[in-house]
Amino acid sequence: MRLIRNAIGISKLILILLLLISAIVGAVLTYMWTEGYYQSIGFQILETATVTITNVAFNSQDPTFFNVSLLNPSISPSSVTVTRIMVSTEDETLHNVTAVTPPLPVKLSISKSKTFKCVWNWTGYTGNDIKVHVFVADGTGTNLETTVP
Repeated sequence: MRLIRNAIGISKLILILLLLISAIVGAVLTYMWTEGYYQSIGFQILETATVTITNVAFNSQDPTFFNVSLLNPSISPSSVTVTRIMVSTEDETLHNVTAVTPPLPVKLSISKSKTFKCVWNWTGYTGNDIKVHVFVADGTGTNLETTVP
């Protein structure tokens, strides 16, 4: 009688271990399958240099300028030269930024960021959406839509 109880106890323990092992193996296989899919579509090597706008900051005390922070990401294949910064308003009008500090063109190395002070009077566009456009030489520029405070 005691032998039968021991055998039942051991078989239940084996069943629990088998279920636990199969759940872990299933989770690992599902993770590998999903990550393989996302890795295949997610990591693509860039062919041209690129730049990203990380921040656009407006000074509410002085509406004659705004600051644009740019980043040449670490996945970029080479350094990038920023040639021009422009602004477009909701009515699709392009506005030249009259002066930029530091003066353009500026070369950004890989993984480096820089903040530019852009002189443009935005008092007539408070509360409106604008797009900041950054143009680069021999690469891909970028746009960022933001709301003027």
